[in-house]
Amino acid sequence: MLLILLIFSLQYKPVQTYIAKKTAEYLSTELNTKVYVGGLYIKPFKSLVLDTLYVEDREKDTLLFSPKFTVDLNFVSLKLRKISVNTIQMDNGKIYLKKYKDQTTNLAFIINYFDTGKKTPKKKTGKPFDVILNKIVLNNIAFKYKNFNNTKPVNGINFNDIYLSNFSSTVLDLDTKKHLVKMGVKNMTFREKSGFYLKSLTTNATIDKDQMEFRDLLLETPDSKLSDYLQLKYSTFKDFGQFVSKVYLKTDFRNTKLNSSDIAYFSPNLAKSSVILQLNGKVSGYVNDLKAKGLIIQSGQATYVKGDFSIKGLPLMKQTLMDLNFEQVSTNKKDIDLILARATGSKKSIIPEFANKLGTINFKGRFTGFINDFISFGEFKTKAGRLVTDINMKIGKNSVPAYNGTIKAYDFNIGDVFGRSDLGRTTLSATISGKGFKFNSLQEKIKTDIKYFDYNGYRYSNIDVDGSFINKIFNGQIKVDDSNLDLDFDGNINLNPERPIFNFHAVVRGANLHKLNFVKDTVQIDAELNTNFSGSNLENIEGTVAINRIQLTNPKNSFIVDSVNLRAIGTGSQRSLNIGSDILDASIKGQYDLKTLPSYFKSVANRYIPSLGLKYVTPGKQDFEFSLNIKYFDPISMLLIPDLKIPEQANFNGKFVSSENIANLNGFIKLIQYKKIKINDLIIDEGTTDNAMNLFITSDRIDISDSLYIKNVNIANILRNDSLSLNIKLSDKNATNQLDLNSLVEFKTEGEERIRLSVLPSDVIINREVWKIQEKVSFSFDEGREKDQAFSLLRRTKITGFELFKDNQMLTIDGIISKNPEDKLLVGFNTFKLTTFNSLTKPMGITLGGTLNGEATLSGLGGTPNLEAGIKIDSLNYNKIAIGDLNMTAGLDNSTKLINVKMDIVNQGKTTLDIDGTYNANSDQNSLDMKVQMNDNEVILFQPLLKNLVSNMYGKVSAELTVTGKLNNPKINGGLSLNEAGMTVNYLKTPYKITDKVEVENSVIKLTNLKLRDINNNEAIANGTVDMANPNNPEIHINLQANNFMALNTTSKDNPLYYGVAFGTGSFSFNGPTNDMRIIINAKTEAGTIFNIPLNSSATVSKTDFITFVAKDSSLNKPKETSFKGLTMDFDLQVDEDTEVNIFTDLGRLSGRGQSQLSLNITSLGDFEMYGDYLISSGKFQFTAQDFINKLFKISEGGSIRWTGNPVEAAINLKALYEVRASIGPLYLAAGRPTQDNQKVAAEAVMNLSGPLLTPNIAFDINFPANAYIKDELQSYLSDVNNTNQQALSLIVRRSFAGSSEQSDGIGGIATSTFISAGSELFFNQLNTILTQSLNLNFVDLNIRSFNEASASFRFLNDRLILTGGVTDRTNNTRTFSDFSVIGGGTEVARDVEALYLIKKNGDLVLRASNRLNNRSFLSNLSNNDYVSAIGLVYRRDFDSFKELLGILIGNKRKEEREKADEKPVQDINAIKPEEPELKKE
Repeated sequence: MLLILLIFSLQYKPVQTYIAKKTAEYLSTELNTKVYVGGLYIKPFKSLVLDTLYVEDREKDTLLFSPKFTVDLNFVSLKLRKISVNTIQMDNGKIYLKKYKDQTTNLAFIINYFDTGKKTPKKKTGKPFDVILNKIVLNNIAFKYKNFNNTKPVNGINFNDIYLSNFSSTVLDLDTKKHLVKMGVKNMTFREKSGFYLKSLTTNATIDKDQMEFRDLLLETPDSKLSDYLQLKYSTFKDFGQFVSKVYLKTDFRNTKLNSSDIAYFSPNLAKSSVILQLNGKVSGYVNDLKAKGLIIQSGQATYVKGDFSIKGLPLMKQTLMDLNFEQVSTNKKDIDLILARATGSKKSIIPEFANKLGTINFKGRFTGFINDFISFGEFKTKAGRLVTDINMKIGKNSVPAYNGTIKAYDFNIGDVFGRSDLGRTTLSATISGKGFKFNSLQEKIKTDIKYFDYNGYRYSNIDVDGSFINKIFNGQIKVDDSNLDLDFDGNINLNPERPIFNFHAVVRGANLHKLNFVKDTVQIDAELNTNFSGSNLENIEGTVAINRIQLTNPKNSFIVDSVNLRAIGTGSQRSLNIGSDILDASIKGQYDLKTLPSYFKSVANRYIPSLGLKYVTPGKQDFEFSLNIKYFDPISMLLIPDLKIPEQANFNGKFVSSENIANLNGFIKLIQYKKIKINDLIIDEGTTDNAMNLFITSDRIDISDSLYIKNVNIANILRNDSLSLNIKLSDKNATNQLDLNSLVEFKTEGEERIRLSVLPSDVIINREVWKIQEKVSFSFDEGREKDQAFSLLRRTKITGFELFKDNQMLTIDGIISKNPEDKLLVGFNTFKLTTFNSLTKPMGITLGGTLNGEATLSGLGGTPNLEAGIKIDSLNYNKIAIGDLNMTAGLDNSTKLINVKMDIVNQGKTTLDIDGTYNANSDQNSLDMKVQMNDNEVILFQPLLKNLVSNMYGKVSAELTVTGKLNNPKINGGLSLNEAGMTVNYLKTPYKITDKVEVENSVIKLTNLKLRDINNNEAIANGTVDMANPNNPEIHINLQANNFMALNTTSKDNPLYYGVAFGTGSFSFNGPTNDMRIIINAKTEAGTIFNIPLNSSATVSKTDFITFVAKDSSLNKPKETSFKGLTMDFDLQVDEDTEVNIFTDLGRLSGRGQSQLSLNITSLGDFEMYGDYLISSGKFQFTAQDFINKLFKISEGGSIRWTGNPVEAAINLKALYEVRASIGPLYLAAGRPTQDNQKVAAEAVMNLSGPLLTPNIAFDINFPANAYIKDELQSYLSDVNNTNQQALSLIVRRSFAGSSEQSDGIGGIATSTFISAGSELFFNQLNTILTQSLNLNFVDLNIRSFNEASASFRFLNDRLILTGGVTDRTNNTRTFSDFSVIGGGTEVARDVEALYLIKKNGDLVLRASNRLNNRSFLSNLSNNDYVSAIGLVYRRDFDSFKELLGILIGNKRKEEREKADEKPVQDINAIKPEEPELKKE
């Protein structure tokens, strides 16, 4: 019963609590510590609640504290030996573990107390209990652990001093039967005293003896997130002691985010970093043998890494073998800077700035090896281009890397990357082998094949570099094989000494400096360079530099310079630098500092004008003398300043000593020319004394233009005491224009007038008229300059009291020039004659007339200009054309800032021009709003706007236009009506007339079916536009369709490449601005076309004003000016027999008519190309030699000339006949045949020309057209080529055959005969030309060959009827020079007459009648003094085969031709609107 009561009482909480407390007291005594239980309540088989369990360790510190510990049971079955626990929960508990220095813990005394010592074998009690734990809940648990064996402070989590607070977690389904532990962990969280915060940990964990597995892993901190799988495999738990090599890891990262700031709690080295990594992929293996598959790492804003990786050897990095296969890497400089800044905590960028120019960098490749011995290859794709590398690098014990491999770049923009505008893209392949990266110890061998490399806007091709850089010594070769540069470099450069040593040899060939963008004009240079010197600048250089075999070439000239040698020796005051060459000689002797030489000159000037306040650095020591003798300036001009010419020598000498303030310079130039300005006998003499600087400049004559010049120029300047005394004298007393100007310039440091120029009484003579300048005129410059401001001549200029007057003519200027709109300049005119300006305007092709009155007020000239004016010009005359009376008023409305402009021209009571509108002077507006009306105004007024396009303008124009837009970009709209408006196109020199209307829209003239008429009133229709937005360089897009229209009218002065008169039918296209025009012509030439192609250095043309004389040294002659500069032309011409083509060569002039399809191309640089075959139907060849021998050959039909590009490289194949009547007696004598009578017969010297046009192969032959028997009789003699050549040349040069008897006459007789024959023929050839041009009879050909022979030909009925007659002396060379045999008649004079009538116009069927002297009487009884009359039909047909001949004979061919002729094509003689031509691609 007592037992029952005891058991029953144990069910109550007080009893249970009492027992628990007694037990705690007992344990306190036993354990010698405090054990306290607040309460205990057990529901059998239901639950257990333990309140306030507190246990102290023996140091009176809390070991365990649990305010409440509960166990909730599902059921308990003793029979089934099964316990099911629903929940175990601890709330707000505390656990504090310690490890002492003796390796014991504060929990050991409790463990030891319950340790019974010797273990006894367990008795088998049957089936063990099956315990099921559904849930374990821990809430707000505090856990401490401290190891007193290691008290060293640690940044981050100190695993020897851990304090976890707010630890909470839920463990689900704890299983210890099938596994050591298998459980689900949900929402584990805690905070560690270091600051680490585990926000949440959820996973399904399985722990066994040989592995741990965490599935559905999700670990979160405020900055990191780790998921989703982790597995650890091992043999025993002891393997964790060798975790690196014995624990196998297997992870699967999914959307994992790692912040290095979290990792820093475990690895303090990352304390300052906050790099965020996003991971996806699988990693497996031991720490010392890791592999990653498809691992993706993302960081920053755009960095992306994906690949497969294998790493063996961790954590020993030097022994770690890495195989990193990067499938894709993408990043950029901004992102790398961000990642590094987060990693290091420093915002300073360590990535070079040029990396920013690479844009997004994409890499694919592989890294294999150790960190000190690896192979890396792959491809980088960047904004700048592609890079492919394959490098093997080894880093030795001394940390010096050794490397070799290849680097390839594909279209890589190095200019953009390194911020160099002069560099561009490159494609190259480089093989490198080297050691080290530090400059002083670098050892490098490199072999590079550069496919192309952009520099200075040009792409260099085919560059090879093969060299080495070892111990600061470069040794190697550079080869450039480019179309515009051929370079061979071989040598070495030693950078070890303080003054580097240069020793190399270089050969430059075909360097086109224009194509290479070093000069504006076409210049080619060839040279050899040899150096052997040391130094880094001209101050310390010692040694020699030699440039040899220099050749400079441009399209006009070629200059050869034997050598340029530079030699420098000595230092300090003993230094000497000398340059010797064919171009110039120069020397500097003494000590100089070129870097501060400009500052030295400023210091000298500042001594005499201290008020100017020039700023400069302290100059170095200058103590030297120099001399310069320019001997041949043209090569220098060609390279540096093509417009500057010094045809003769120039000399300069100087002495500069800074310690004594000496700066002396004097020089003399015989002639210096810049563009059209020429200065003759220029003398410069400058010197300094203690008190003053003197500068004297004189010139005998200065040509400003072809018609404007100044003689006897003398300028004297004396600079001292802040003043400049200036005297300018121009021209002598008898000159048309003179000036004697005296002035004084004063400089001040303070006040308004910082620089004041006062003009003293001076005389001016303009066009032989004496003008006076008013006394007390003053100019003040640089007003308002502050002390810290630099000098500026145009800051603010004040003009006071300027008056230039003569009689009642006066020009006045008074006011201020500056950007300030409040500063005004007043310009006044009183009865001022415009002819005064003609000396200035004539060079521009403008002459003026009229009287100018009025005044104008200008302001804001340095910024936004304003104008108020009232001007009148009476009887305005422009290029001798009366324009009328011009009135102009302009006024500024200050409230609106609008300038009202009103201008009109009245001619003979009729207003021909009226302009009315406003100009907005506000700087933000600067706009126009004007109306322009014209009524029969003179077209010539537009000449200044169109001078680059057309000239010789005349006629009338009417218009209604509006002008809006900006002052510098006006917009013109409206319409124009042209009435008999004439003009000449500058490019073609063709005069045209227009009577038509055009529209103007936004300054673009629109041509719609505009009719143009040439000098023959033939029409062409134009369509297109002319953009006048830039009046000085209009942009044209015009297409013309023409019929028999004049397309060319140039001379050799206009275009030395080709010239002539051309009429054509076809399409003409003009495109581009006038300074870069492209003309495309596709046309057929018409009758009257004469085309000249000069292929020699000079050509003598029929008109005397075309004659050009060229000296031996053509470089000294003024080059021909041509309006074709910048022009590109493409001609496709169909040429027929109505067109005459003249080709001038060194052998003479070839004139012909024939058939051809020619293509001519000319570039803006003057390169001329021709393509096509020219088949000659008829022509003449005027053979010349040394301008003495002048022979006229007839060209046989069937000859040809073929062009395949360069005009001078044409191939010819033609036969030229020289016809003459000559005695055959000498020929028979030379042949050893019986002498015939002394009659003269018609003979032909045949010259067969083949091969190159300029250097043809020449073969001779002889024919007797009317006496073929002669050649038959002399066949054996003439079969010898030498005999034929001798007789043909004699016939050509001496007009007679060479006989054996002439040998007895001696050389003198032969020379006299040759001279008389050649001289007389030269005279008569010129006489024929003069007669033909003077008589201007197109149907008559005169041909006086000598004193003994003459002929004439007359053409009638459109060249269908041809009458030819001639007279000749029949005797041998027995008459004297004074016998005019053809005059007076008699039997010794032979007369021939022939008439031809072309029954068919093409010449196939001809009626022929003649009366000729009988030359052979073997068919009749006629004597040789009798004449034979004949009449007949001549029929000629060409055929290629016998079958074709039969077709002609039986009539089939003729029938086909008649049927074809009946089909008359319908031709529209009027021009039609052309289609837009397709431009050829460049």
